[in-house]
Amino acid sequence: LLCNCFVSIIGNVTALWTFIKKKPCAYPLRLLLMNIAISNILIAVIGEPMVILSGFTGFWCFGTYGRMLEAFVVTDCGLVSMSLTAVLAYERYVKTIHYEEVFSCSQARFITCFVWIFQTAYCVLPFLGIAEWAPEGIGISNSISWNT
Repeated sequence: LLCNCFVSIIGNVTALWTFIKKKPCAYPLRLLLMNIAISNILIAVIGEPMVILSGFTGFWCFGTYGRMLEAFVVTDCGLVSMSLTAVLAYERYVKTIHYEEVFSCSQARFITCFVWIFQTAYCVLPFLGIAEWAPEGIGISNSISWNT
């Protein structure tokens, strides 16, 4: 898990730096990949170190607010990454099979903003009392528990 954390940070920062160095929205594909890299960096910087340290101690060692932070960031960024990967797969499918552009840059911006807002709104629900953040597995990571 520790190696995964370092490789994820280095790989995604390198990808992000490459995309920023060039025009970020020259192609809609770059915008989608940039946002996937950002969400993966947030998971690797915030979520994974907390899980690694808790794994070394054998229990969750960051308290209630740490549980909420880790669960929110990992759940939100994980859902954003999966959603944008699905959009990316659709874009690649249409581009490969039908040889046509799927999204303009403005449409890619809209889709990316919509995914971030929608998934963040979904992950805010436990803060509003609709669900709660709870430990999962052996108690060193957290996620949404709908059993409230």
